[in-house]
Amino acid sequence: MGTTIALTVVMGLPGAGKSTLCETLASASSENPDLEGFIFIHVCFDTLIPLSLQEKFVEAKKAGVEDTAESWKQARLEVYLNVDKLVSCLKTDYYDPGVFKSFNVHRTCIGKDSKFVILLDDNFYYRSMRYEYYQLARKHTVGFMQMYIDINYNVAIKQNSNRTQRVPEAVIQSMAEKFQPPKPTENRWEDPTFVTESSDGTDLKALWDMILLSMSSPVLPVENNELEKEEARLICSRNVAHQADLYLRSLVGKTIKEAQNTSPKNNKDFAAQVNTARQLVMASVRKGSLLFPPSIAENIDDTNKESFEKFLLEEFKRNL
Repeated sequence: MGTTIALTVVMGLPGAGKSTLCETLASASSENPDLEGFIFIHVCFDTLIPLSLQEKFVEAKKAGVEDTAESWKQARLEVYLNVDKLVSCLKTDYYDPGVFKSFNVHRTCIGKDSKFVILLDDNFYYRSMRYEYYQLARKHTVGFMQMYIDINYNVAIKQNSNRTQRVPEAVIQSMAEKFQPPKPTENRWEDPTFVTESSDGTDLKALWDMILLSMSSPVLPVENNELEKEEARLICSRNVAHQADLYLRSLVGKTIKEAQNTSPKNNKDFAAQVNTARQLVMASVRKGSLLFPPSIAENIDDTNKESFEKFLLEEFKRNL
């Protein structure tokens, strides 16, 4: 039969209970006869990129350190590359001491037609962050699925306050505003996705069934590479539209507030004009008729966010 693997993205806001759910899965698997012989590998990003280091990235960003975004990307890239190596090792029964040690995997696990569930435990608030692991599953022809703990900002803040190492509230708020929830009906690659509102009340039987399904249905290579490229472009365009909508909505509030301070007359009419300007810009973004500069046309991150917002501000003013 050979080794079978399921890459499982576990997403949600800080404090959602992702690590708790991963631990519950691993411990409860021994009670499920259908999962006999399964080996769960918990890839916790907060362990590989400690919160103390993440806080340093945030502080450096506030201080205006230019290479902060690149340092953060590099840290995540190293995790990705190690997961890539791990999957390759497991599939080929090759023992790499460094990789196995970093993920607490014992060498005796390989070479026995084992069944591995790799739990990727991170916030994964951008869809593009999840998509790169789908591509990894496709590269190695292994299973792929997602688990989403869907809690709101207030619940996340409350549960985060009970943690030993707490994530700053400003970080959780920022992440909640940016979070792109899975949409399996729109994005075929996000199916299957298991959604739960609590790590405690999860229907483990339904979750087991989805894990088994993903493992028995590996992601196959794409014969026509153009299809994969178009899918990737579509994800990027949606990311740009989402970021544009968030910024323009904040701009509407700021513009109306400034107008109220300078000229309190006709506020209602002006508010309508401001909102119309936002809608016109967003319509152009969604239709693809608004031509962004190449540096901000595909993806928005800390390295080009300022240029992106400046470009949108000019378009907003022009429509207003």
